[in-house]
Amino acid sequence: GEGTRPHAAWRLGLFSAITAAIRRMCAFPAREVRALAYEPLMVLHAALNSVACVSLRMEQVAVDAICECALALATSCGYSQGYFDNLYEDNDEELEVERNDVRDVARSVCSLDSGAITGNQKSPSILILERIVTACNAAMQHAASVGQLPPETVVHTLSSLAKPLNKLGKNYNEQRSDIGREILTTSLLALGSVCDQLNSSFESSSHSMSEILPLSRLACMGTASFSPMFSSLANVTGESAAVAASNSDAEKEMIAIFGRTFLASLRQSMISTARIPELIAKSTLESTRYDVKGAMRGPGGEDHVGCIALLRLSHESDYLMSFIFEVYGSSILHDLSCLYQGLKTSELERGVGCDYGKGVTPISRRVVLKVISRLALYEMKETNDQSGKGGTILQQLLQAPLGEMRSQKEHPFSADKVFRVCEASFDLSFFSPELVADLFENPSDDLGIMFETVITGYSRLSFSSEADVACQQWGRLRGGALSVLRTSLKENISEYCANILSALTKAECEAATVQSNQGPDSGSNLFNDGVVGEEMMNAGAYIALIRECLDRIA
Repeated sequence: GEGTRPHAAWRLGLFSAITAAIRRMCAFPAREVRALAYEPLMVLHAALNSVACVSLRMEQVAVDAICECALALATSCGYSQGYFDNLYEDNDEELEVERNDVRDVARSVCSLDSGAITGNQKSPSILILERIVTACNAAMQHAASVGQLPPETVVHTLSSLAKPLNKLGKNYNEQRSDIGREILTTSLLALGSVCDQLNSSFESSSHSMSEILPLSRLACMGTASFSPMFSSLANVTGESAAVAASNSDAEKEMIAIFGRTFLASLRQSMISTARIPELIAKSTLESTRYDVKGAMRGPGGEDHVGCIALLRLSHESDYLMSFIFEVYGSSILHDLSCLYQGLKTSELERGVGCDYGKGVTPISRRVVLKVISRLALYEMKETNDQSGKGGTILQQLLQAPLGEMRSQKEHPFSADKVFRVCEASFDLSFFSPELVADLFENPSDDLGIMFETVITGYSRLSFSSEADVACQQWGRLRGGALSVLRTSLKENISEYCANILSALTKAECEAATVQSNQGPDSGSNLFNDGVVGEEMMNAGAYIALIRECLDRIA
């Protein structure tokens, strides 16, 4: 009721007492006590959005309580002073679990899955989202005004709001609203501020790695997570350009802020990939859940977050891909190519089997290759120029793995040869399907070396349970060859591809028959979990790939 009803006063009093208790729990020093508030807080938010009518005073009390609680929880789970001084140590798992839980709470209490988000109506969720985003931006702008990096907890909170902000961006693209524009503008200002500060810190070397790493990691996570919102706003930007005269000043301002924030976020993703190692020390994910402190990965993840941000921005939509060229210019391809070459150099300097210390892991480097491939193909199609900058860069990059295979043609079967051909095959598999399929339409001897090496490996079958290094690398090469074939088959089935699949399947079946004839008690240097088995890739993988292709056609 609104207060005129007989029991309104005591109901409001009871409700205020309950929310005050939840507030105290959220601000309590002990982690275990704060955790008790998670469920009541989310239940309170769900109830607030599910009732058809609630008094304005009770809604205000509830919204105030939820916002205060969410911000108190976020502040309480920050990293302690000096936490990142030793980047070689494992993360505090209890703290990381709490941080993930708090992200879930912040995301839930700002959820736009219920409640109106059309027009200019402010549902409780919209009010909460507006308050928390505004608080994040205020903290970031204050830090920037006094020449300090923003608090890590603020960037953590902002990055956790991706889901509601993405939905708000999608809704704004479909139906303009003042409240939607205001919240989106504020979130863009906040993200742009932290990315600008980080970019400046890298240029001036004014902050240590222990200060920059956690902030850069969260900024890149936020950039990757906000890519659907960016895509919606890129579409809004395109539509606004077509009817520029009818745009409001407020929308023009939001579009300008979006352009600046997107560019700052894109640059931060590239700079962090180039300047911050994916792993300061050897990964401990095999024994811990959250890796070493000096890991540029999301919680439990296994890829450099800067690379993931670049992947998401380049693959979210054609609108966003076009916007990348609009705000950065055509030099993006050259700069990404230089970034890739630098990562490849770092990988070679680290040596075989070492994925830490400088640069990124091979799969993260290949993610950058995938980004370049997609952007270059887009540029080639847009300009209708196959021999322009995009085509030139692609050919240079494509020739590197082919050249590596070519260099191994006269070498005898060995662990080193198989390793080099294997790495080249995985590199090849990360190019766009159109490019790989074209290689199969016009096959060269370079490509054939990869498949010949795989087939040769089957002839080295022995009935010893010991698999030497060459066999182990051959098991990886088998997976690399399959990845190349899978990439090609996404585009079409060439005659060469069909012949290769037939030859590989025949070689594997013949080797499996020889192995089976030895009986169930025989050992094998190939057919074991570490080479052809559950830990790598099971037997029959080529047949399964044919099935995948037929399913896609059907």
